[in-house]
Amino acid sequence: MSLLEIIMRPETLIANLTSMLQRALKTSVSPLGRTFLLSTIIGGCFLYLIYTKVQRVKLERHQRNRRRRHQESKRLAAAAKRKVLTPEERYLKGKAGTLKVLLAAEVIFEDTADDKKDISFREGVSAKLNTMCAICDVFIVVKQEETKEQVALGEATGINRRILSAFKKAGITVSKEGEAAEPPPPPPAAAAARGFQKHRIVVCSTSSGKGHIARHILPHLYMDVELEPLKMVCPFIQDTILIGAKGSDKVKAFPSLVDFLTPISMNKSDTKAQNKKHRITSVRQRTKKIVTMVSESNKE
Repeated sequence: MSLLEIIMRPETLIANLTSMLQRALKTSVSPLGRTFLLSTIIGGCFLYLIYTKVQRVKLERHQRNRRRRHQESKRLAAAAKRKVLTPEERYLKGKAGTLKVLLAAEVIFEDTADDKKDISFREGVSAKLNTMCAICDVFIVVKQEETKEQVALGEATGINRRILSAFKKAGITVSKEGEAAEPPPPPPAAAAARGFQKHRIVVCSTSSGKGHIARHILPHLYMDVELEPLKMVCPFIQDTILIGAKGSDKVKAFPSLVDFLTPISMNKSDTKAQNKKHRITSVRQRTKKIVTMVSESNKE
């Protein structure tokens, strides 16, 4: 039967299907017919299971690829955003939102080892830190070797008191845990409303301990004067900065926190190199123009 006949005369198709079903029921009365019918049903179920399994695998692969593409697009967007924004815009102006910052005590203070001296900020750090505390969640990690006697006598918190005293002397707002939970207003009014929180001072006794603390906090910026803890966490943190020493391939180095947060201007060597490149390009263009003119005159 052709397709046109089936469309025009559907009763013929129904009659043929009915007769086929009757013949199948008649043949199933015999043992051979029942075996054939049972094997057909089992085979159909088996083929259906295989089909559903293949479709499920395809769906899972599609979802996995879609998640991978989504994560890759987010990573590229974040990388593009990091390239566009300068450190000053990210950590002092809040254009990237509220970020976590982990600073080693040696980065911002002159001397923390001598218990008899007051802690003082490095030059120009207090003003930058005041603005940073208004924008970001700032943590301070202190490396201090403590004896069991000091811990038993409660002297382990002495460094905390000295740091908080230095903050108050510098005019940086210090708040307790749980305060300033609301989003901060735009700077400079945010500095007075948010401030540094007391519970974000962390003390450890080894350099690797600082690395473990950084891995636990997972800040967006980690600055230290030691290379070992920075190398431990550089694959997991956006900005790892070494202060006052030579960095590595994945760890950038800056003289101080102020230099990192200050917009970089082109120095004299870069200016000379750019001028030299411009002169070479102009000479090549003039030479090419002269050669073209000579070739045209020769043709004439």
